Amino acid sequence: MIMNAKPIINQKNQPFLSSVPAGDWCHLQHVRTLMGMSRQRFSRDDVLRLIDSRQIQWAWDISRQRARRPEIRIWRESLQAYLAREYGGGSPAPPAEEAPLSRIIEAILPRPNVVALRAATLRGSELQRRLLCCPNHLAGLIADGELCCVGKPGPRVGPVILYQSAFEFLRRRSMSV
Repeated sequence: MIMNAKPIINQKNQPFLSSVPAGDWCHLQHVRTLMGMSRQRFSRDDVLRLIDSRQIQWAWDISRQRARRPEIRIWRESLQAYLAREYGGGSPAPPAEEAPLSRIIEAILPRPNVVALRAATLRGSELQRRLLCCPNHLAGLIADGELCCVGKPGPRVGPVILYQSAFEFLRRRSMSV
């Protein structure tokens, strides 16, 4: 037993970045996650500048039409890459585009269990979890025509969204293209 061991006081020197994600981890993160994990004091405008300058490579605005403020979601891999550079563990510049947008969106959305993507659907609750939004926000996106719903959701049954409409929604709303 070491009695005179020096305790680690500044825990923020090494961010908690798991290399092996949990099975149900979310690929998208709120802007607040970056604001909380960064050493710097970021405002939402600062984060938008990081996205515009491509220091954060993949981000989406999932806000409703005519919304007063953007609802930004950052791909977890981009968040980790930025934090690694900030903490001195990565290259100073963001890497060149490694994967096309469609491959990133496929990583975000759950894999459909059908042969034809046109027929694929996903539960509204699953899409809500993937986009980190509330049921009202998802219902608003459906009402705005941003997402296509199959049938009418009942009082106890959530909406069923066409996979292709969710895929196209993320393609349109990408801030990184």
